[in-house]
Amino acid sequence: GRTLDALETENVKITSQLLKAKTGEFDLESILLLKLRGLGIADLGCLGECAGLEWLDLSGNTIVHLGPLSSLKALAVLNVSSNRISSLEPLAGCENLQSLNAAGNLLSSLQQLQCLAGLRHLESLRFSDPVGRLSNPLCGGAGYRTAMSEMLPGVKERVLTSLCLFSLVLGPLSA
Repeated sequence: GRTLDALETENVKITSQLLKAKTGEFDLESILLLKLRGLGIADLGCLGECAGLEWLDLSGNTIVHLGPLSSLKALAVLNVSSNRISSLEPLAGCENLQSLNAAGNLLSSLQQLQCLAGLRHLESLRFSDPVGRLSNPLCGGAGYRTAMSEMLPGVKERVLTSLCLFSLVLGPLSA
């Protein structure tokens, strides 16, 4: 058979074989940390079966739908930057989520973030990365920061102010 390195780098689906090969674990539920950056992943497949997962890096793939993540109750840190995500709805089920990096996706409206309002542990949110020149369409919207702080009051203010490069450059610096 072909090795993981020889897999085609587009439209990769996460399978139990891929997860076991990447982590060396035999049981998906015992995987706590998973780094799947830049593997051409388009389909999260059986990722939802990793019930114990606490730290997940899916950055730099071609992911559109986050559906399988809704069952990851233990997930605390999630990086989905540089993908093709237009909805964060499934993350409403990730009740222990503390940190989310979704810079460089297709999130276009503040309403799409409403699903995060019930996440009581959420402290860090990122929708743009000035260094990596990553952003989201919603970052350019008027009143972005105010709406964010009203919708997600638990998120630390210092993180909110640096979320979107555009709101800092184009918007007033003092409210």
